[in-house]
Amino acid sequence: MLRTHPRSLVRQYERGDITLMELRTRLVQAANHCPPDVIAAAIPAEELAVIQQEVASPPATVEVSPRIFAMEMSEKEMEEQRQAYYDGTWRWHRYFNNPNRKR
Repeated sequence: MLRTHPRSLVRQYERGDITLMELRTRLVQAANHCPPDVIAAAIPAEELAVIQQEVASPPATVEVSPRIFAMEMSEKEMEEQRQAYYDGTWRWHRYFNNPNRKR
């Protein structure tokens, strides 16, 4: 999985290098290597709101998480991406549901 800073992801989207779906997926996955509060401070409020909606009901298992793939990915890479999305979803979910988080 790419470890790209959230601001860099937003810039890639603004340049048209990645799609809106890719941006949002990568921002969820980014919580695996960057704390959600750092990501939240680095991205536009509208994207943060979308992430909050997306993770309100996280998937129960990796198997029901969205499949993430590209033509050149191996099956192993696809599963790693799926696992990263699942793990990121739960990190974000805990972040948004932490009563002590700064708003």
